[in-house]
Amino acid sequence: MGSGEPLQNFDNTMDALRFIHEKESFNIGYRRMTVSTCGLVPNIYRFAELELPITLALSLHATTDATRKEIIPIGATYPLQDVLDAVAEYYKRTERRITFEYILIQDVNSSETEAHQLGTIAKEFPHCNVNLIPVNGNEHIHLYKPSMKAMQHFKSIVESYGVSVTIRKEMGDEIQANLRSIKNTTSTIFERRDVMISLGISKTGLVRQRNEDRFYANGPLLIVADGMGGYTGGEYASTMVVDTIVEVVQGSTRDNNSCTGTSHTKSEPYGL
Repeated sequence: MGSGEPLQNFDNTMDALRFIHEKESFNIGYRRMTVSTCGLVPNIYRFAELELPITLALSLHATTDATRKEIIPIGATYPLQDVLDAVAEYYKRTERRITFEYILIQDVNSSETEAHQLGTIAKEFPHCNVNLIPVNGNEHIHLYKPSMKAMQHFKSIVESYGVSVTIRKEMGDEIQANLRSIKNTTSTIFERRDVMISLGISKTGLVRQRNEDRFYANGPLLIVADGMGGYTGGEYASTMVVDTIVEVVQGSTRDNNSCTGTSHTKSEPYGL
């Protein structure tokens, strides 16, 4: 999730799912996988034909066509009812629980009426889950999340239709975790680029003096982090990613097997 529409890259996505599932690779069961889609109707039907026991998560975000196309552009391409029909076919073919992702935006899609409409939609999908996501909004994008009281009220209305509902825990309010927020947050003193340069994080047009990619290899665990960002930003970001994943997976900090990666020479240890 969060890295593009998987069903728009259908063949490669299916190949990746099969690879992850294979015993010789990661040996992860299909029932532990979730594929998220904004609602590409033809490819939802293609996915259903494979009858893989994978959970499907639909980025719903609205209960009417008018609101949905304002929130996500694809809403203007595929009518909501066509999307729901395709999802229903997926459930029929796979019998896998459907998850509805629903971003909550104050004064846009979070009214009592829309809560009732969402409950009406969701109750048609047995054992489905509705995941309510407070928007990471601010004054730059003129979008705001409802109050916690309002979100809990919205949740209770949807639950009254016999639907399982969760409110996603917020992890990044203080640092404007939403990418659009970051893009549009500017300094009153410097332009974004000047701020990055002054912090030594990025520099436009600078040619790398060294490889900033990082990788870690230890037994079956292989992590590759692309050090995009220029100047010291790429190295900082890629190192942080590797360190964090290793700490979580192995319960310890990075050991001596973590080293500067390479994309061109096989003479380096674990070179790619």
